[in-house]
Amino acid sequence: MRGASALRVVLGLVLTHVVILGMGWLWLGLGAQLANGTTGTGLQLAFEKGVQLFVVGSLVKVALAITLVFTGWKWLSRRN
Repeated sequence: MRGASALRVVLGLVLTHVVILGMGWLWLGLGAQLANGTTGTGLQLAFEKGVQLFVVGSLVKVALAITLVFTGWKWLSRRN
């Protein structure tokens, strides 16, 4: 692929997940309107209950996406 490198793809995927999880963490920790009327759970509890659960899934998705991208690049380069 022109203009894309393996490092840029990996960094882009990882950075995207870090931003998404980070924004969710901040929202849950500081800004979420909870059923008991309070706002936010605190950053430590938000990380434990709202981010940690998704880290493994994010890593699996990144690994799968990297595998698919590189397999696709190899397949396309052989066709040309």
